[in-house]
Amino acid sequence: MADDEPSRRRVLAWGGTGLATLLGGCSGLLREGETPTGTRPPTASPTETPTAAPTPTPWSTDTPTDTPTDTPTDTETPTDTEAPTDEVYDTTLVGVTTDGPPSDLQFNRFRVTRLADTATNLIYEPLAKYHYGRGKFVPYAATDWEVTPSTMTVTLREDLSWHDGQAVTASDLALQIELSRKTGHDIWDYVTAVTARDERTVVLTLAEETHPKILEHALLTDRLHAHPGRYEPFRERDDEALTDYQERKPIGNGPFRLVSADSHEFRLERFADHPLADRVTFRWYELRYVDTNSSIHRALLNDSVDVVNSVFTPARIVADLPGHFREARVPSKWGYGVLFDHTDDHFGTREVRQAVAHVVDREQVAENAGPRIKTAPAVPCGITAGDQERWLGEEQSSYPDYGADASRTDAAADVLESAGYSKSGGTWRDASGEPVSVDFLSPNGWSDWTPSSQTVVDQLNSFGFDASLETVSAGDWFHRLMNGEFSMGAFFWTAQGSEAAFPYFTARYQIEASPIDGGHNFPEGERTVPARDGPGETTIDPRAKLDDLRTTGDADEATELVRDLAWHNAHDLPMLGVTEKFDQSFVSTDEWTAPESGADAYGVRWPPSWLVRTGQLRADPT
Repeated sequence: MADDEPSRRRVLAWGGTGLATLLGGCSGLLREGETPTGTRPPTASPTETPTAAPTPTPWSTDTPTDTPTDTPTDTETPTDTEAPTDEVYDTTLVGVTTDGPPSDLQFNRFRVTRLADTATNLIYEPLAKYHYGRGKFVPYAATDWEVTPSTMTVTLREDLSWHDGQAVTASDLALQIELSRKTGHDIWDYVTAVTARDERTVVLTLAEETHPKILEHALLTDRLHAHPGRYEPFRERDDEALTDYQERKPIGNGPFRLVSADSHEFRLERFADHPLADRVTFRWYELRYVDTNSSIHRALLNDSVDVVNSVFTPARIVADLPGHFREARVPSKWGYGVLFDHTDDHFGTREVRQAVAHVVDREQVAENAGPRIKTAPAVPCGITAGDQERWLGEEQSSYPDYGADASRTDAAADVLESAGYSKSGGTWRDASGEPVSVDFLSPNGWSDWTPSSQTVVDQLNSFGFDASLETVSAGDWFHRLMNGEFSMGAFFWTAQGSEAAFPYFTARYQIEASPIDGGHNFPEGERTVPARDGPGETTIDPRAKLDDLRTTGDADEATELVRDLAWHNAHDLPMLGVTEKFDQSFVSTDEWTAPESGADAYGVRWPPSWLVRTGQLRADPT
């Protein structure tokens, strides 16, 4: 589980579906002993990361605010920070990779298969990093960016160089963006051209005015990876040539360079000419290949690794870890939800979906699935838990919450009866006498989803639905969702990674369900919901509202559109958000120094690479 943000290109990389990304690297969802595969996991965030001292960022000072926002703002003007100078020790920081045997992996990030994602975190520099606690991007290789109604301008750091000594320039980034058109990169949904204005400045021409946060999430999560000597020739070649190319000896620009890769490990060496090399106080970084969660747990328990990016670790194992390990629970804005087939005889009826929302005790689901790393959103409205207050403000209390901490069976009964349902013989039936019966579809063996689905089924049965849990292989589950071969089941309810912080992405995700090709059959056109202000009803076309939100640059208008979409979502329930989770990272302080648990620095994924860059994970062999 390595990089932060996949594009829809990566979502479609597995057999024409989204399974690779949705499952890739999500070790927290794997059964004990199952092999984690793929690249990165999307996940969900419940609350803001607790803040301590501000994180020193590599190339800027960035003071965290109490109430970060995702409304359009200019980036802060970065100022260089003084890099601490310390002795460089000939010692090795040992981490893990679950991407596959290192000698089988490659470094062409335009190619989505067999990608050495964990190693690229250290070899290639990101343009910016999203801070999940502060709710905004932190400048990185891109020191500044600005969005106007017609352009997005990105300014690069001036002293960054490739590992072969060649300076990184704006032309390199422009080339990378241009080549990404061949692979369907999300940024090309919004731009028509890209040029290098000078050595440091890249200008993207917008197809139409676009909300700045959409552009930020589409572009700034990328890494600078296209060395011109390697990738310039692909400008004139066909798309397949680029995606077929396997790069085995990357020329990077990050704090570490690749030295070797065998079937067991990557060995990386500190790049002494990196502009922030003084922050890296050890010479070697080793990434050992492991293929199961239990193998990672054993490595932590045996003290044979120093850092782990992310692994689902039950409380009993955390309690047994050596005392020098610090656990960082990183917000992930991703989690377990309920998906409905909107053409189903029962669950295509809004009142039945609302009854389900009333019956499901979301906090009980979180408790049964893993209370240390789960939380329930206060309002199931398509906005992640940690972002609801900032977007809904004082209006949040007016949105239907269906009871996050209780099974509201009386309210569920009322809403069903209003739709002509009645209960007889302990079972709810529609007006024709047909029972509300459902095989709840869920992937088998997933360590936290199986108890979640079983809890939902038990609560529905207690209420009077005829529900059973149907578990199938992940592949069968996914294909059945794509083909609409289900009535109700488990599914991810948010957009992926940092995108979920801006409600546009999750609202679009729930309505379009693009990873399953719209298999939930959510209808097009206007929907009638209670009026947001005052009595009566109103109509809303959620897709039209999404278009308006995508193309506005006005912060107040964006807030109103977000609230309209959330209001529709909470009443119409395209999906039901049930829980969100934290990812668990681990950092050793045995011969290493690292921030205290809960520090602001842990709000960036992933701590084992981020803390090295900020100078907060340092060798201390004395």
